[in-house]
Amino acid sequence: MLVVATAGGAAVAGLTRSLPTTIGVAVVAAVTAVTGVMSRRGTEALDEGHRRVLDARDKLLRDRHGRPPRVKDVTDLVALGVHRAAATPHGPVLPAFVPRDRSAEVEAALGTHPFVVIVGESTAGKSRLALEAVRARLPEHRFLLPDPDDHTSILAARRAAAGLGPCVVWLDDLERYLGAGGLTSHVLRQIGVDNPEAVVVATIRTKARERYAGPDDATGPEDRRPDRGVFDLAEEIRIDRRWSPAEIERARSSADPRIVVALAQADRFGIAEHLAAGPRLLARATNAWDPEGGHTRGAALVAAAIDARRAGWHGPLPEALLERLHEHHLAARGGALLRPEPWEAALTWATTPVFAVSSLLVPDEADPRSHRVFDYLVDAAEAGADPLPDTVWTLLLDEADAATSLDIGWEAGLRQREDIAYQAFRTALDGGVLVAAVALAYVVARTGVRRETRQAADLLRATIAAAPDDVDPAELLELKSALSWWTGASGDAEEALGTAREIWHEARRAYGDDHEASLEAGLSVARWTGHTGDGAEAFAIASRILDQAVRRLGPAHTTTLNGRFEQAVWAGHDGDADRRLRLWRELDSDVTGLLGEYDPLTNDVRWNLAGATIRSGDADAGIRLLESVVAGRKVIYGSEHPQTLAGRLQLAGETGVAGRPAEALAEAEHLVREGTWVLGDDHEITLYARYQVALWIARTGDPGRAESLFAGLLTDMIHHLGPDHPATGDLREQLRRSPDFTVDYPLPASW
Repeated sequence: MLVVATAGGAAVAGLTRSLPTTIGVAVVAAVTAVTGVMSRRGTEALDEGHRRVLDARDKLLRDRHGRPPRVKDVTDLVALGVHRAAATPHGPVLPAFVPRDRSAEVEAALGTHPFVVIVGESTAGKSRLALEAVRARLPEHRFLLPDPDDHTSILAARRAAAGLGPCVVWLDDLERYLGAGGLTSHVLRQIGVDNPEAVVVATIRTKARERYAGPDDATGPEDRRPDRGVFDLAEEIRIDRRWSPAEIERARSSADPRIVVALAQADRFGIAEHLAAGPRLLARATNAWDPEGGHTRGAALVAAAIDARRAGWHGPLPEALLERLHEHHLAARGGALLRPEPWEAALTWATTPVFAVSSLLVPDEADPRSHRVFDYLVDAAEAGADPLPDTVWTLLLDEADAATSLDIGWEAGLRQREDIAYQAFRTALDGGVLVAAVALAYVVARTGVRRETRQAADLLRATIAAAPDDVDPAELLELKSALSWWTGASGDAEEALGTAREIWHEARRAYGDDHEASLEAGLSVARWTGHTGDGAEAFAIASRILDQAVRRLGPAHTTTLNGRFEQAVWAGHDGDADRRLRLWRELDSDVTGLLGEYDPLTNDVRWNLAGATIRSGDADAGIRLLESVVAGRKVIYGSEHPQTLAGRLQLAGETGVAGRPAEALAEAEHLVREGTWVLGDDHEITLYARYQVALWIARTGDPGRAESLFAGLLTDMIHHLGPDHPATGDLREQLRRSPDFTVDYPLPASW
């Protein structure tokens, strides 16, 4: 069974790009943790009008009449997220606004898009730019500000927006509103349905945005975390921290002495960055480690708060937890030898505003005994930072609620701490966060071995069965999508297809036939239709979806590219290999130009192009493409990830088939050692590498030794994979043909 470049996971929406390596887990506990928790009902028996009044009072900004204010009446921009500038004796808190190069684009977007997100580095001026655009374009709109320390307050904003007329929902630091119980793509869509005149405006730091999408966090077939769907609905506009020559020239007309001083540093820092005193605060935190300065404990407090943010704790940090977290920093730097100041003195130092701008730790308005770290410090710390120690993860998870545990799990996965990710996702699921099951399922199915994918599917079935009646429809679709994927990956394409059809029907009913969620669901139906053996119908469905996506979303949209992917997968159903090869070549060229060399979709497309090229008879060109695929996977996933090892295994096989069995043998022997070390001796990749070792030994002139190796491997395959596994059947066929072994070889499924 020669397996070459079947349909990869590029077109599947979900999670697994966030969890790049392997971890041993106990599945039974994960499954049983679902029961009894998901059935709780959290809603109270209040009528909608009363609920809206209470929510507006407790969770939304209101004027003295108890109503959301108009945009033109909101004047305290610092309270809305704009960084304070250094004070002047008689001047305003903030300098006059200097229009940015993207200001006109943001104002135009507010008139045409229901969801606008400004992306940029900390202190790039995102909040000021966005607010000034809102004030200029939408002054008469009602201004809805959900409580940033309670991301569930977005639901209050949704209810308040219904029937309110023209309004703006303001979400500064968008990541604080995402996650379980907060903003989802479904909530966003519902805001627009309930009030077509509502505009949601948000800001997000570049580092935080990268956590939700992009090639660097990609690690598997399901390409996104559940709340990433929010960004699919956004009009994103990015601004630079460093100001352009045109922006600097506009700033020169300002007489504000703070801008004059900032202009003198424009070759090193952005103007907004300098006004917010980010570099000076960073220097203050760094210099505090000098024992002569008397603030070493304060420095440790700041470092601990930075650690918590890096680990996914986005909310205010309680002082009691901060006190426990900072101890390891002191110990690592020398402990008592640093002559640390008393706790209260350290806290006072860290929370005292300096340069009349901000403090290193900012007390929370709702709870002054909890603190946030100045976000500029977090971004600066990421560059070259050491891995977070176990102490940090453990202390945070001991105190985290279910929603925060989910955030910690994502961060742990991104930082290749899958043991922590597994623990965090289980905690979140046990606490009632349903979407954590999608993440946990990937961890369970981490290897692609069929028994693990079955266990992942079982976990998702249990979660869906125990879900409450009032579950967010978007979350339920996410769970069902993951179930469809892992059911198919475990070998049951018929059940996967049935689930996919159900999802497609529900998505179209909820969002309409042409919505991207519906189109993606249709592509899933195409995929599993093909895997059940009806390639012609799969091609037809994929082609129809592709036509809709081009009309609705445009040629460069991810859903359109996914449609082209599925169309190319099934294009050869009628034997037209030339058409399939042409489609893969065109798609490879386009995705490389759009997404870059190291995007997972680019890699999956090139992998399929390599297979199509080999089948066309051009083995040398196909091998060169496979070499490019392996090089890309090392960058995207890491050298030890199963995707990378599987690519190397295929490259070894094709090298041997092309007439270079000695090279193939050397690589297969390497893969046996690496697979045993990284994945275990029972993993498919390790077993298939042993298969190739025996095969290439036979082809290099020692069929007797090869037969002995094949016989020993058969026993292990029956034990680990089962007597009916396709690879076990291939191996029996090889032994039956001995010593005339064929050059066919098995590969792991492309899940």
